[in-house]
Amino acid sequence: MREVIKAEMLSFDPYRTHYGPTGNGRSILIGFAAIVAILLPALLGFGLVMSLPNQLLQQQNQK
Repeated sequence: MREVIKAEMLSFDPYRTHYGPTGNGRSILIGFAAIVAILLPALLGFGLVMSLPNQLLQQQNQK
């Protein structure tokens, strides 16, 4: 039969995945950068798609 290890005898918590402060500036900055990286191309693409019909209409009217 295997020995049972008492958690209070260990110098670290085996079930803990992160040590230190949970909310630091770096994680907030990374989250903000991720949101910008997703939204900026979406907004630029939307603007491009919305401007194309206007440009095509102007070119057809000039002919």
